[in-house]
Amino acid sequence: MLLILLAPVARAQETAPDVVRGRVVDDSSHALVGATVMITRGPDRLTQQATTDSAGRYSSRFEVGTGDYLVYVTSAGYKAVRRRVQRQAAERELVADFTMARDLIMLAAVKVTAVKPERASNRV
Repeated sequence: MLLILLAPVARAQETAPDVVRGRVVDDSSHALVGATVMITRGPDRLTQQATTDSAGRYSSRFEVGTGDYLVYVTSAGYKAVRRRVQRQAAERELVADFTMARDLIMLAAVKVTAVKPERASNRV
């Protein structure tokens, strides 16, 4: 009898929404504005995209929460980071904060040459 009463509660928890949120900062603790955050829900791989605001914060809501997400963050000039976030107990708000390191890329030497154009003439 007890199992029959608990079954609707368990199903309601499985379909409740999850919110994945967090803050993205650089290695000097400054907020990264405009970083792209891709959140993939497991196991069906539904993906949502968010962008960080002026405080470096992002948030995304999944109407049907599974409690298992992969969060991937990119920003120009920084190394991309990712982390798996999983629900603990009955929490519905999952927090994933990130600190991104600068990505210093050495470019290959480029030799630039130019040729001075000749002026056209019309000798009639």
